[in-house]
Amino acid sequence: MNQAVNYLKKVNFLVPALCLCLCEVARAQIPASLSDLGAAAPRLGANDIAQVSTSGYDATPDGLNYYINNSPACGQTFTTGNAPTGYELNAVSIRTAGDGGGEIDSAPQQYYLWIYSIAGSNATVIASYISEKKLVLVENDWLQWRGLALPLLPNRHYAFAMRNTITSSWESVENASSDPYPGGELVLVPTGGGTITFGSSHAYDATFVLGLSVSNSQPNAVWETLVDGSSFGTAGAFRNKWAYNYPWGTDHNGSARMDQTNVVVAGGVVTLTSSPTKADEGVSSSSPHLPVRYNSGTIYLKQQITISPQFPIWDIAGQFKAPTHKGTWPAFWMTGVNSWPPESDFMEFKGSSGCNQNTYDGKWQGRITAVSGAEASWHSYRMVATLEDSKNVDFRYFIDGIMETEQVATTFVSSPCWLIIDYQMEGSSGAPGPGTSTCFLMKNIVVKRENMFEAAHGTVTNGVDEMFVQSIGH
Repeated sequence: MNQAVNYLKKVNFLVPALCLCLCEVARAQIPASLSDLGAAAPRLGANDIAQVSTSGYDATPDGLNYYINNSPACGQTFTTGNAPTGYELNAVSIRTAGDGGGEIDSAPQQYYLWIYSIAGSNATVIASYISEKKLVLVENDWLQWRGLALPLLPNRHYAFAMRNTITSSWESVENASSDPYPGGELVLVPTGGGTITFGSSHAYDATFVLGLSVSNSQPNAVWETLVDGSSFGTAGAFRNKWAYNYPWGTDHNGSARMDQTNVVVAGGVVTLTSSPTKADEGVSSSSPHLPVRYNSGTIYLKQQITISPQFPIWDIAGQFKAPTHKGTWPAFWMTGVNSWPPESDFMEFKGSSGCNQNTYDGKWQGRITAVSGAEASWHSYRMVATLEDSKNVDFRYFIDGIMETEQVATTFVSSPCWLIIDYQMEGSSGAPGPGTSTCFLMKNIVVKRENMFEAAHGTVTNGVDEMFVQSIGH
C-alpha cells in the first residue's frame, strides 16, 4: 500500500474517528445479519440494483479516503426503479478491496450500516443497523447484510454507507471508475446524516449489490397533524404553536408596523386589527422603507415547514375573512428561513377582491381568482405541496375546496420555511389605505404532513397515493 495513504489512514482516522464513532452511533440501531460471502459476487435478482465492476479501482478515488474506518463513512448513492408500489430493501452486499491494515483481518468486530434518503447533497438517516455478531473480515471478499426489510419509495434517491467499530483497523472498499452505474455515485456520508461529500469527477462507483423486491402494497406513510384547528382555542394553545410579529421583527414591505396588542385570540378566532398610527413612527426598516402609517398584527407558526424526502407532502389550510379595501394587504403564506426565494402564497389580497396564489423560486408564477364576499363571509384557502424529485415541488392551491391553480417550483426542497399570517398595509395593495381600523379574521388553521420514514417503524393505514387523494378531496 502507498505509504502516504497508510499514513493518512493511521494519523487522521485513528483517535478522531474513534471519538466520532462513539458519538454518532449512540442512536438506537437495528440488529441485522452480516456474513462473509467469499470472493464470488451475489447472484442478482430481477429487481436488484448492482455495480459489480472493479475496473479502475482506486483506494482514494478523487482523493476521498474510501476506507471502511473513515468518518464520514464510505458509501454509494442509488436510485430506485418505477414500481408503483415501491420496493423492500432486503440485502446490501459490499465488496472489500484489500489495502487493509491494523486489526481488520484478525480482530472480530461488529459493523454498522446506514441507509439514507438523499435530497441534493443532503442525507437523512432512515435506518441504521449493527451486525448481530462479530466478524473477522477477509480481504477482497463480499460482505452481505440480510433481513433488512426496509421499505423504499419508487423513483427516489437513497444511499448506503458502512463502517467498522475498531477504527484502528482499516480496509479499502472496492470501486470502479468510468461511471459504470449511472443511477448514483460513490460518496462519503456523515453517519448521522448531513452534507454528502462527492468525488470531483463524479465518475466512481462502489462495487455493490442491493437486494430488492417489489412491495405487494402501496408504500406506507404516516399522516401527521402538526396544527389541528384548535390552536386558537385558548391563549395557552395559541402561544404553544404561534409567535407574534414576523420571524425577523415588526416591519416588512408595507406601511404597517406589527404589534402583538393588535392580535386578539378569542373563541377559536384570531383577529388582526390594523389602525392608523397616532404619531410619527418613522419608516419601515424593510425595503422599500415606506413611512409607517398603521399599527397592525402578524403571527407565524413556530414549527418550520420543510418539504423533503422525509416529509414529501404538506397540506396547509385555513378559513378567513379577508379585507379587500384599497390599501389592505392580508396574506397567508410561507417564505424561506435562510434565504429568499422560496416563497409560496396560499392567499393574498392586494386591495381588491382578487385572491393571489403564487410561488416564487427566482421567477414568479401566479393566478388571481375573484372571491365574492371575501371580507363578509368565511372562505377556505388551502395549499398542498408535493415533492416530485430532488429539485421540483408541485403546488396545488385551493379556494373553497376547488383547485384554482397548479404550479411547479424549485428552491423549496429541504429549504425550511416560515408559515406566516400577516395583515400588512398599502405597498402592493395601493395607497392611501383606510382611514379607520379594519380587521382580518382567521380560524381552523390546519397543518398536516406525510412522514415517509415512519413506515419502517410500525403498521400504518394508508399508502402515499391514497393519502394524497384523501388530501386533495377533503
